[in-house]
Amino acid sequence: MKGLMYKAFGRLLWRQWIVFLSVEKNIILNCMERDFSVNLPKIAELQEEALALGNFIELKKGSEAESVLLIQQYCESLYYAYQAVENILANSKKIRNG
Repeated sequence: MKGLMYKAFGRLLWRQWIVFLSVEKNIILNCMERDFSVNLPKIAELQEEALALGNFIELKKGSEAESVLLIQQYCESLYYAYQAVENILANSKKIRNG
């Protein structure tokens, strides 16, 4: 039974990882096209998903698990990315408005 739980847990993590990579790829493509505004909700969505995953792992493995600490760093990076995109949008708005 325990082996099945670990397999299911592994599949869940793998699927979530694929979702993260897919959304991150879209964010990068949007940045390359200078379409920054669509990235704010995507970054927020990634952070929410990462928090949920981190909370789930924390329940299973404890708050000191390396994976939980890595997800916390990932969430922090997403926060800074969100702030950077907000700054880009604010600055471009100032430039347009003169």
